Amino acid sequence: MRKVSLKRLLEYFAIAVAAFAAFALLVRTVDANKYKPQLSQMLYAVLGREVRQNGPVDFSAGFDGIRISARDVAVVNKGPASRPLLAGIGRVELGMDTLCLFKGYLPIKELSIENADILFETNAEGKSNWILGEAEGVSREREFLSVDLLKIVNSRIVRLKAGGAHTNAEIETLTLKMDGSSVNLNAKGRLNRAPFIADIRTNKKDLFGRDPFSIDAAGIYDGLNFAAIGTVDLAGGRAEFQAYEAAVGETRFGGALDATWRSGRLILHGNVASKRFNSANFKVRIVNEAGQRPVVEPGVDPNALIFSANPLPLDKLRAADVDLAISIDELPLGLNVLTGIEARLILSRGYLTLAPVKAYLGRAPVELRMVLDATAPVARFDFGLIADGVELGDVQNLWGMKAFLTGNGGVYVRLAGKGNSAHEIASNLIGIVNVG
Repeated sequence: MRKVSLKRLLEYFAIAVAAFAAFALLVRTVDANKYKPQLSQMLYAVLGREVRQNGPVDFSAGFDGIRISARDVAVVNKGPASRPLLAGIGRVELGMDTLCLFKGYLPIKELSIENADILFETNAEGKSNWILGEAEGVSREREFLSVDLLKIVNSRIVRLKAGGAHTNAEIETLTLKMDGSSVNLNAKGRLNRAPFIADIRTNKKDLFGRDPFSIDAAGIYDGLNFAAIGTVDLAGGRAEFQAYEAAVGETRFGGALDATWRSGRLILHGNVASKRFNSANFKVRIVNEAGQRPVVEPGVDPNALIFSANPLPLDKLRAADVDLAISIDELPLGLNVLTGIEARLILSRGYLTLAPVKAYLGRAPVELRMVLDATAPVARFDFGLIADGVELGDVQNLWGMKAFLTGNGGVYVRLAGKGNSAHEIASNLIGIVNVG
């Protein structure tokens, strides 16, 4: 075997550096704007969408690879859509390995997007504008495009469903990293005007793969801190979280969840457990006097009232099936606390039951049942409570009033009402309340 001297190796290295420097210098003299049509044609073949480059294009090369940047870029919608553009992008930059020129495909090391306005939508026929594909008449035997790192800064992404329902994400920063063995996401911004931070790690091999993958997620959304570990099967329509934890203020809860989605229907099974569940941490205002109806004061969010005038999400209740076991050690109510709560929540095609609910008020056992029937155009509500041997002062303390009743006795409550908002139901309640 022929030996190569150190001197010869240094000569080879110097030649390689000189050749690369000459290549980089040549690239700098090229006016990339002359090649806009070719670049647009290449992107059209990959995305199956027309790409308009309205601003200048820059092309550079260095030891870190080749970089292409463009300003004022638009991706045109294909087929029926509410607006002509799928995306308008203020600035986009591609970073590629120099050797990509000899590989026959486009391995992008980094894709950066700034000041973008992106609209993903599904029309009444169920067709979505984000399903990208090759242009007609263009075929290839291997994947032409791959991305290792995606960065999005100061952009807005809107998800619009048929009927007008939408989700609005304002992205301050988003980083999506794919290295062939994992897909990891870090994001910060506002979701439907509420601030959020997300850190999601998976063992997913590629972004669009259909194989099941593990997930380790944590983040904050509108004051809710959460973390979850589980497995997701997109092809099978299932997510199983072996453990999750969440916290809002002093309230902490967790458990396990198994979610399945089939033909747009969510099926959820699992359990929820909490040491101390304080409803005040969820912006719920407890009415201070029995029978008092809340009044929306100027500057007060109606959602903060326990009897909100906002319509109940009846369509969402009808589109899901839920079975949850609930366990709460302490639930503060007024000046008192319910303890040892065990309950089961079942939702089946709009029929919601919370029963049986067993708890203790002081030393007295309490059992209650709640039903919300949303299967009809107007929802019906039914509530029942039975307790024996209760200190009457404890009962009055539930409404946050200082007790003046003494002795003990039984409590029987049966209430029913109907309406399509909590406020409407509360306004129409009729029934029986016996204390003594």
